[in-house]
Amino acid sequence: GRSDVDEIREACRRHGQPEIDNFVYGAHGTDVGRFKPRPDIPVKPDHLVFSGVMRTPTNVQAVQWFVNRVWPTILAERPTATFSIVGREPTGEVMELAKQPGVTVTGTVPDPALLIAEASICVNPMQAGGGMQNKLIEFMASGKAIVATSVANEGIGAPAEALVVVDEPRDFARAVLELMADPERAAELGRHAREHVLENWTWEAHFLKLEKNFYEALDH
Repeated sequence: GRSDVDEIREACRRHGQPEIDNFVYGAHGTDVGRFKPRPDIPVKPDHLVFSGVMRTPTNVQAVQWFVNRVWPTILAERPTATFSIVGREPTGEVMELAKQPGVTVTGTVPDPALLIAEASICVNPMQAGGGMQNKLIEFMASGKAIVATSVANEGIGAPAEALVVVDEPRDFARAVLELMADPERAAELGRHAREHVLENWTWEAHFLKLEKNFYEALDH
């Protein structure tokens, strides 16, 4: 990712070597046939979804932050709102969150794509260790409106028309509530999100880019 490149450049400078410029970001894709808009699956109104392996510390931290610091504000304004934490191997700490009103912890499900399809909004409240957020690409490929932290969007760098990026708990809650109140804007974000994935994050897109890079390299 970008931070790796920056570190390598920094090391080059320290050793008095010219900075590298011959890197290409490695391919990363998602199954856009599996994660796709599903008009056959009804969207649940005011229903939020987070999906991931729920034993991963950064995922545990993300949902704890969201449920403890953001969720009460959302519920105060939308008492019928619901939140599903989807994914295998939830820790005890994650299971605890299901005690909060409106929160469900699913544990292992046969296909997370089907539960993502039910979301009116997907959230990615990563606080640390963003890295390559597969789940963010999956939400986008599913054509969902998304509210995410800047850490979550770090590796992907999706543009503002494809998702909402906010970091403070109050701002995060406000962004979710605004999308709940404006389904047209939510639908538009979802469309842009899917387009962004089709252009940048399918395996095919990477191979086309790689091919172009090869030809450009040959021209030098």
